[in-house]
Amino acid sequence: MPRRPLIGCTVNILEGHEPKCPSPAGCYYLNTRYVRAVEAAGGVPVALITTDDTDAIDRILSSIDGLMLTGGRDMDPSHFGEEPHPKAEAISKERTRFELELVRRARRVRLPTFGICLGMQTINVALGGSLYQDIPSQYQTELDHRQDSPRGKLVHTVNVSGGSRLHGLLGCEQLHVNSIHHQAVRRIGDGLKVCALSPDGIVEGLESGDDQFLVSVQWHPEELVDVEEQRSLFRGFVEACRRREA
Repeated sequence: MPRRPLIGCTVNILEGHEPKCPSPAGCYYLNTRYVRAVEAAGGVPVALITTDDTDAIDRILSSIDGLMLTGGRDMDPSHFGEEPHPKAEAISKERTRFELELVRRARRVRLPTFGICLGMQTINVALGGSLYQDIPSQYQTELDHRQDSPRGKLVHTVNVSGGSRLHGLLGCEQLHVNSIHHQAVRRIGDGLKVCALSPDGIVEGLESGDDQFLVSVQWHPEELVDVEEQRSLFRGFVEACRRREA
């Protein structure tokens, strides 16, 4: 049996006063659905704990075969030159610093990278882009990007660019997705290209403009792995990690 690639997965940080965290010192949290999706695709998921130590970050990146940036709360907007919007929610400066550095260093060593929701936004900002901090107040649309329904419910369509790497993974130019975000990509980061849009023009997919496997989506495919197209995202990512490791 071929060696299963090691996939580093970023984690959320819960403050000690939050009901879901049993420790006053705070907690790290990783949705099990990310873990199961990576495992089902043939990878071995490992949680990446935040640090500001760049030597430690380099050690992390040299030890894994691929990087998956998971969803989560709002990022620190100072990294794209803005103050927090009044609608900003639970900003984690520690997580933002760590993941921006992860992305930049992973890009330098061409480590396969897959971003989901906040993960896509982090990739964009790490490479010089910016965000809409609050879609309802900063972008004119009648589409609800933050569903109140169960996380696995499909609520709007996404149009995928033909010929893109994302299109090659999904095998289709349109699909239905869930939508659980109030922030979105605004100015596109360096070396990235848009590969998917929602009907109102919100960016739903970004990928690298070169041959590095760097793919990201705004929806949450880990909640939709009973759909073949969504499973294919994780399979394609893990396969890219396997090829690099080989």
